[in-house]
Amino acid sequence: MSDAVRLLDLPLAWFDREQYRPRVVEQGRSVWHVLSKAVTPATTVPAEKPREPACGRSALRAAFDATYDRWKLPRAPAVELSLRELEMPGTPVVVAGQQSGFLGGPLHTVFKALSAIAASRYRRELTGEPCVPVFWVAGDDHDLDEVRDAWLPAAGGEACFRFPAEADRRPVSDYPVDRAAAEVLDAAKEHLAQRRFGDLAASLLDLYPGRGLAGGFAAMLAQLLGPLGLVILDPASVRPLAERIFRGVIEEPARILELVRQGRSDVQRKGLEPFVAERLPLFVVRDGRRHHLSPAAGGLQVDGGGPALSTREALEQLEREPGSFSHGALLRPMVQEECLPCVLSVGGPAEVGYFAQIAPLAAHFGFGPPRIGLRCNATLVDGKSARLAESLGAEVIARARAPEELLPPEPEPEALRSARESAANAGENMLRAIAELAPPAGQAILERLARKAAADASGVVDRLARGLVAARGREVDGARKLWSILFPSAELQERRWGMIHFVAKHGASFLEEIAGEIARDPLRIVHRLVLFET
Repeated sequence: MSDAVRLLDLPLAWFDREQYRPRVVEQGRSVWHVLSKAVTPATTVPAEKPREPACGRSALRAAFDATYDRWKLPRAPAVELSLRELEMPGTPVVVAGQQSGFLGGPLHTVFKALSAIAASRYRRELTGEPCVPVFWVAGDDHDLDEVRDAWLPAAGGEACFRFPAEADRRPVSDYPVDRAAAEVLDAAKEHLAQRRFGDLAASLLDLYPGRGLAGGFAAMLAQLLGPLGLVILDPASVRPLAERIFRGVIEEPARILELVRQGRSDVQRKGLEPFVAERLPLFVVRDGRRHHLSPAAGGLQVDGGGPALSTREALEQLEREPGSFSHGALLRPMVQEECLPCVLSVGGPAEVGYFAQIAPLAAHFGFGPPRIGLRCNATLVDGKSARLAESLGAEVIARARAPEELLPPEPEPEALRSARESAANAGENMLRAIAELAPPAGQAILERLARKAAADASGVVDRLARGLVAARGREVDGARKLWSILFPSAELQERRWGMIHFVAKHGASFLEEIAGEIARDPLRIVHRLVLFET
């Protein structure tokens, strides 16, 4: 039995900190772009019927079956039900997606999946009709360095488990688990073995051999969240169904690039730096390597002076090998809209940002602007730190900017209060005396000296105050421990630590509890503390 959890919602002041980037200046202050007027993520789950997939429901079901067969994924009864519902006309999907991070990826990956599950449940309750959560495993991405490192908490700090392969532009789905990778998996299992659910974590990591980097990731998600109805999709299975989209890019690359520029201009006018570069969102896989394509005279060319493809040659290759072309970030929503009956995507803040760039592209391909809502944002806290967090309360945690600010206030000693008042009055008294007594020619120098003296006096008082805080010893240690959980290595926990650590400590059923809690209002922009009640 897994540990129970309780969710604590933090006020919006939590987002007003360094880790939430990029920011937009509004009304004279810096605001995280998701909370600004620069972008507007969806806050409700649409109830209308979805657009039917151009390929038809049978072909779509076959694409999902191909995914499960290729990666040998487990099919829970809830997955079989979801797949049957997908074949029914009118059944919509809610989609989340992510690159296939090693050892299951950081926490924000599973938060995306849980958000898709929660939004689907919400829509079922809203309409009384089926709705299926889908996770798009971006195994066609070639940026190995972005997904190879898995950071887990360790005694005295952190441990990094790195997928040991040379980055060579292969799609990450093509990296096998060789002997070196198996040794890293064994080291991770040993690291997690002493946790209460270490055997469960080991069984999840044992899904990697024989499946590879992307397949192992997909199998972990299928094992953990398939019982909640989540279905997995490999984009390689649907690329042949999106021939119209790829054909449109191949036939008019200059036009597509101009639409990308328009999308960038749309967000720049709102004060937001565009998330996706001004590049054609199209790749080709040649000799097992994924290469970016750019417009060229008469067709396309591989970036960096690579081979050229005439428009005719590219179209012939598309017809002969439809899976040899791969979409970039801005084209993924177009492929998704073409092939899936999608009513909503859920994603992280960066995805919310780049969805703001795609309206011109969507209109070109005959779609309305695809909707995206912000995924669940959360921090997992257990043990003594969970009890401390609960005692401090949401307001204190949200507004703290240093571990010392987590400590509950104590009555200030009379001597320190007197010194603080004296320091506060010193500058004002000296400036008044200078104005009354000093000759005008020397007042500027004396005023600077007075301000410096006042600042020095305040600095002494601040040092005295910090010394009192440091003397609180154990309380400070507890606050620092909690702070290191909130911001490991000065990052957001959800972007740093792997979810496998928490599964090893607490089991897997807490994921169902989180999905159930956020299903009440799945797209609300809030950060939640997940407190384990061990």
